[in-house]
Amino acid sequence: MRTFSVVALVCLCAGGAQAQDQPITAAERAFLAGHLERTLGVFDAAVKGVSEAQSKFKETPERWSILEVAEHIAATEDFLFGYATGAILKSPAKPELAARTPAQIQAGDEGMLVAVVDRSKKAQAPEPAKPAGRYANLAAAAGALHEKRAKVIEYVKTTHDGLRSHGAAGPTGQVSDAYQYLLMIAAHTERHVLQMNQVKANAGYPAR
Repeated sequence: MRTFSVVALVCLCAGGAQAQDQPITAAERAFLAGHLERTLGVFDAAVKGVSEAQSKFKETPERWSILEVAEHIAATEDFLFGYATGAILKSPAKPELAARTPAQIQAGDEGMLVAVVDRSKKAQAPEPAKPAGRYANLAAAAGALHEKRAKVIEYVKTTHDGLRSHGAAGPTGQVSDAYQYLLMIAAHTERHVLQMNQVKANAGYPAR
């Protein structure tokens, strides 16, 4: 139901890294693509077998249904991907990012994954990422997410952009690089699957 306020600054423009930037390593590609693929599978498991009545059930009028959560995940996919590969990569390379040790980079990656999944920290979702009835049913929302995720994964597997050289303030309280913002996409999915599971656990959730 919520996402981080930093994405309110998202720019959906396309962009590339500066010529001197180094591409991510094969291990980094595999790690990021693996998280994107795994969390899509987690999403699929969460929506499998959910009926129309179940998909539209709300714990309270102001909370989101499973269908609305799925719509939000799909909408935020574009939001975060556009920010990571557009506005962040178009910004100047940050010397403090280049000065990081491998251990610091790993800690930043892990911190992003933990911070985004942690649902104890709430923030208002920006208007473009809020549910607006974009999809008629859960199958349509899931299909849209699969299309968007395939685009992100293909980018991760083929890009030569300097994802580690450019960054912006992130939910960890420090500057997060563009690679870590792509990790946020995976973590954001997992965060909201937890929300779906909360809906399912409600006493009023339809039996079918």
